[in-house]
Amino acid sequence: MPYLTGRRPAQEIAVQIRLASAFETAMLANVERSMSRVLEQAAGAIEAGGNIGLAVQQHERDLTAIYRNTFERVMPEFGGRILSAAGKSWRVHLRQKDSQSEFDQAVRAYIEASGARAAIVAETTRERLRAAILAGEADGMSQREIASQIRRGVPDLPGIGTFSPRVRAAVIARTEVHTASTVASSEAAKATGVVQQREWVSAEDARTRADHSAADGQKVGMGERYEVGGTSLALPGDPNGPAAQIVNCRCVEAFVT
Repeated sequence: MPYLTGRRPAQEIAVQIRLASAFETAMLANVERSMSRVLEQAAGAIEAGGNIGLAVQQHERDLTAIYRNTFERVMPEFGGRILSAAGKSWRVHLRQKDSQSEFDQAVRAYIEASGARAAIVAETTRERLRAAILAGEADGMSQREIASQIRRGVPDLPGIGTFSPRVRAAVIARTEVHTASTVASSEAAKATGVVQQREWVSAEDARTRADHSAADGQKVGMGERYEVGGTSLALPGDPNGPAAQIVNCRCVEAFVT
């Protein structure tokens, strides 16, 4: 069967993972800095007898800027390659249909929602900091001792695990870049008007979820949803999907013409 990019699914996922890698590296570094900064600012506030509210608010603003900047670079890259592939084979059709305009509108809507996605991460940071403070107080620690522990990343705190800026940033960067890239590719494919089916393509290695491995090769129409592990997903990395199926996902779509 013909695929839009001319690549078979195994080739397509290799290309997309390679493209995403550079964006993930850049976002990871930026998010890690923001995570480290909020820990330092929160620790300083605790030592001064204040609260962590201002530190978390700044953290949310930083993350919002990082998300927006990342999406503004990722989405045109991934969507553009789909529009370009379609344009090479269906020039007449694309002249009749303003695919680029439709795609750009979808991208703008996704980017405008970046603040809400950043706010979720910031709220998780707030909850973990509060848990660290409460746990420290329950253990009879002084404010200085609690602050010192937070600066170290709150290692292995009961109930919340390790609060490591590097680890959290890696998960966030991998997940957000992946979701933005799959949304962009899918919106671009829809905008071309020439894609008949979308095919779920999994990485098929030791890190692949069993549910995602089982979904490999599943085909749906443009307006349909995938069934993955008993969950209905619009696409790999569905921004509205459950964390268990989205976080650290690397699956992509191949588009059948």
